[in-house]
Amino acid sequence: MGIGYHGLQLLRFAARHAQFGRVATIGRQELGLDKKEVRRLLGAQYKDEKYCDSLLLQHFGATCVDSWDYSDYEGRVISLI
Repeated sequence: MGIGYHGLQLLRFAARHAQFGRVATIGRQELGLDKKEVRRLLGAQYKDEKYCDSLLLQHFGATCVDSWDYSDYEGRVISLI
C-alpha cells in the first residue's frame, strides 16, 4: 500500500482546510512517487524516505503518525492483535 499522486493531492487539499493533528494510517504507507515528483508537487525540501511518516509530520503538520496493522512486517506502530 502507499500514497501515490492522487493521494498526495488529496493530502494537499485537506491541509488547506484543516490541521492534521494526530494521523493514523491503516498499514505503514510507502510514498509511491519519486523524490523529484514530490518536490515538484510540494515545492519543499524532501528527504527520500521509504514511508510517508516524516512527510506527514514535516510538510503537513501532523503531530503524530500511528500506523495500525495486523503484522509487524513494515514496522507498524500499533498492533491490531
